[in-house]
Amino acid sequence: MVSDRIEGLVRDFSTYLRTFQEENPFSGEALRAHTRTVTLRRQLETVRCALGSDEFLRSLCSTLESFGMNQRGARLVSPERFSLALRERSADLAALEERRLDGLGTEVRQVTEALWRLIDAVGLTETRSRLVAATKALHHFLPRLAPPMDRAYTGAFVGWSPQKIQGNEQQFFKLAFPSYAEVAERVQPEQHVGDGWNTGIAKVVDNAVVGYCKRHHLDEASRLKAVVAKTKELGIYDQIVAASKSRGK
Repeated sequence: MVSDRIEGLVRDFSTYLRTFQEENPFSGEALRAHTRTVTLRRQLETVRCALGSDEFLRSLCSTLESFGMNQRGARLVSPERFSLALRERSADLAALEERRLDGLGTEVRQVTEALWRLIDAVGLTETRSRLVAATKALHHFLPRLAPPMDRAYTGAFVGWSPQKIQGNEQQFFKLAFPSYAEVAERVQPEQHVGDGWNTGIAKVVDNAVVGYCKRHHLDEASRLKAVVAKTKELGIYDQIVAASKSRGK
């Protein structure tokens, strides 16, 4: 299943990027926060410079909050602990700085392991659910390598439900990351880097994955939207809504 989806994504990569742009599920606030953090990262040039910048780390924390990362299921640690946790991983982050998602080749397994060790160790949340917050944070340090992942879209693309991912984050990541790397090596994502959400190689691939899920109704929100559209087409939407309200009384 995953290999078939990779083939489809590679074949019509530009189409899925357009779908993402048309059906982008993320807020304007999230884009503004992300863009600010990406801009700061480019100005700071290196991972070590970024880790040394209080302004960058504050902006990164705010960006994760705008992505919904400070809610009950994935509550972030305090800003002080957040900065300390990342700075303690300075050497690990710097060791990956020159790696690119579109050029890992035979080293993909080695890099997958290195990234997972970072995700597991960095401790940005109060819970054991670390993957989503960590990959979103690492992406802003390593925009050419680390794609931001989530349960809704990354999970849907590789056929894992949010419930299956919970408690199996390592296995999930070791399936998802090589899939992203294969896509990146085959589509030359750098040609699509530009305005809006297409801020780096890894983000371009992630955007196309979201677009693929949207276009094929793989994620829960897209499936619901498709069902609603179909009931309206059949002229039974109002009846279903009325029946649902009646049952709720």
